[in-house]
Amino acid sequence: MNKKLNLLFVFSISLLFSTQTAYADFHKALDAYIARDGATMLSEVKDAVNKKSDDGLALFLSAMNIDASTSRQADIARIWRGDSDKHYIPESQVKTTLSVILTELQQNELFNALQWTVDNSSVDTQYDFAVLQRTFKRTQQKDWLKMQDDYAQKGSYAANLTSGRSLAIKAELGDPVSQMSLGLKYLNFTSDWGYGCWETDKTKDAICQNKDEIKGYYWLKQALITYESKRHIFFGDYDTDSFGIYADTMCDFFHKTANGDKNKLRQAYLWCVVGINSGGQSSWRFLNEMNEAGNLKIAAPETKAFWSKNAQEREKRFEPLILTDFKELPYLMIEVKKELQKEDLPVFSYYFSDYRMSPYLLDIYADGRVNIIFSFLPDRKSDLFTKVSSKTVQNFLKDLKKLDFDNWTLFTSTFQFCDNFDPCIWTYAQATHREGNDVRKVKIREPAYLAELSHNNVSTLRVAKLNSLVEQYFPTQKIRCEIGNSEGFRKACMERDKRWAALAKETLKDKK
Repeated sequence: MNKKLNLLFVFSISLLFSTQTAYADFHKALDAYIARDGATMLSEVKDAVNKKSDDGLALFLSAMNIDASTSRQADIARIWRGDSDKHYIPESQVKTTLSVILTELQQNELFNALQWTVDNSSVDTQYDFAVLQRTFKRTQQKDWLKMQDDYAQKGSYAANLTSGRSLAIKAELGDPVSQMSLGLKYLNFTSDWGYGCWETDKTKDAICQNKDEIKGYYWLKQALITYESKRHIFFGDYDTDSFGIYADTMCDFFHKTANGDKNKLRQAYLWCVVGINSGGQSSWRFLNEMNEAGNLKIAAPETKAFWSKNAQEREKRFEPLILTDFKELPYLMIEVKKELQKEDLPVFSYYFSDYRMSPYLLDIYADGRVNIIFSFLPDRKSDLFTKVSSKTVQNFLKDLKKLDFDNWTLFTSTFQFCDNFDPCIWTYAQATHREGNDVRKVKIREPAYLAELSHNNVSTLRVAKLNSLVEQYFPTQKIRCEIGNSEGFRKACMERDKRWAALAKETLKDKK
């Protein structure tokens, strides 16, 4: 990039943050980082430290992490291939943007300056910075496991998840899977996924020997609050949705503990419907179990009417349960949604993960705040990415409606065969739109190669239109694609964005 383009870019980014440049020094440091101006970046970081400001710190640390990870990637142009070893630059040859724009002495100054601010920030930020220092080899960490345990004891959510801490601690820190599992333990229930009380727990775990329904339902509710409020994104083995597992489990739990109770059977059915439309993998089977047990006709006579064991009539069974909106929700979801109405929640949230690209989550508020998180973890502090006018947000939502977003199915997934020799390579998009009491969460999961091959796949075109619209209003490409020092990654990332933009111009012929 020549000097003229650098100046133009710095000017455009400065406009992006024009509402906050008077105080958001880490944002200005990020501008310089992307523009490859090491001296200015270091100066702005020191200025932020002197002013005792941590505005934009989380975003700046995320940019450093993206720099470190993407600078190691040589070529991802053919992203659907599984020969991942060929995508990486040998460790001895890796040069990050940071190492190119700063001397060794300046790098030491940068990390020392950041350390002061980080030490006065949250324990999770401290842990993230420790990981970052390890990545950039700025510290001699001979016993990383001990350091992880130290941060875990201090209360770091991420450190606790990776250090084997107790289920109760993870639940208290806000991990929804641990909250769900702890709730099931108190209810002495073992889920189809193995959460709750294992057979060995029933004789060794005190919780599994003494049922406590109050605590059990409390933790199940806490898990749901976490999912609904923090937009938790975690896909486990790359093909499972964490909330989908929760909905599956609630369906299974209510069915197996109903004992003929019509109300509980109805709740089981409703949770299965939520699971089917939220990425759950077991709800179809649980519904079939309800049918075979004679409970489906009690729980949902309207569904029993079209249910059939005949494989040739599966479409008749499936279509009515693939929804564009929920007509009826389980009691617990209704209760949690009412409670969360008091919270300051975004009107639109968007998560996007494309294989080997940098996944991110955008939260867009009615007043024009746009926050961003480059992390899979729900508890991470989202940083102000930009501030736009409320009118811009309204225009964005109007354009969203023009995509016929309100009539898209809530969950779409395309099958791909995966094994150790041909691993799954997925593209994920999740969009949540809040309009008063109405909350719609649309999820799309499909093989990453479809975007390269397909011209008429409905789910692919929906991802393209959604992704292109978000990028049009709130561009993230400079950080995702260009912060690192790998030309191969930069080129492939930008080509991928161009492919999504080209697909966005295709016409959706099928609304379902």
